[in-house]
Amino acid sequence: MRFTASMGVLALLLSLLVPAGAQTDLTEDPAEEAEKVDYDAISMDLDQELNLLVFSLGMEGEELPDCTAAEILTDGEEPTTETEGCHVVSIAGPNGQVNHGSVVSAMAHYLGPGKGKIMRHVAKSNFGKGDQMVKVDGADGGEEADAGEEADTEETKPEGWIPPGQAKKQGQ
Repeated sequence: MRFTASMGVLALLLSLLVPAGAQTDLTEDPAEEAEKVDYDAISMDLDQELNLLVFSLGMEGEELPDCTAAEILTDGEEPTTETEGCHVVSIAGPNGQVNHGSVVSAMAHYLGPGKGKIMRHVAKSNFGKGDQMVKVDGADGGEEADAGEEADTEETKPEGWIPPGQAKKQGQ
């Protein structure tokens, strides 16, 4: 009983000596800890000429860096910027197309897991929509039909062909 009381007093004294919010797990790398932050504010700007999204991240209420005038460096493998607090990500899809889905996908890959609050802002944005879309012929496997043309949807199926999911029903 005496040992338990002593340990309780020791724990109380130690808690008074360690400042509130201090990192007590010495095995945790501070850089890794910073990557785990789920930011909830984002400022984005689109460079349509280069198909790049320039953005800064922060917490609600913080003043975010203005990345609209950030100089984009494209001499390396990945585009970058030297403007502090700004990030650059290519938003073009695998065939060079740009649409809202490619913007959201590029940001998700760039940020990695655990960034749900920011991804919600990106998904609700209008980036990659309307005039910001870049269509590429054959980007989805074939030529796109013009609005006035009717796409050839008639497919030839072998005689006795049964749609998937129906074969099991007919065999019962």
